Amino acid sequence: MSWLKLDRLLETSLRREADVLLVAGTSGYICAGTGLRAFQMPIITSEELALFAAECLVEQYGPHEGDGFRYATMTYNGKGYRLNVFGGEEPSNGGHRR
Repeated sequence: MSWLKLDRLLETSLRREADVLLVAGTSGYICAGTGLRAFQMPIITSEELALFAAECLVEQYGPHEGDGFRYATMTYNGKGYRLNVFGGEEPSNGGHRR
């Protein structure tokens, strides 16, 4: 089970009215109107990100296929969200979008 928690990331996105961007090799970012701001959390490995994506891309939310990526859609506190995952079986990056 991943230490990254979808509900906490969605809550951060909702509270700050911003997108969350998770990229392997970084601690992740909050994408606000003023640019990117790094999270104060451990560096996310590609293995950790792949595990998190696999946990999120469950049948309940999709997954759907896009052009070179997979995505899932969900609702959290009345707002629609889309999780985009780029890469193959072990994605190198992914992001949460409102």
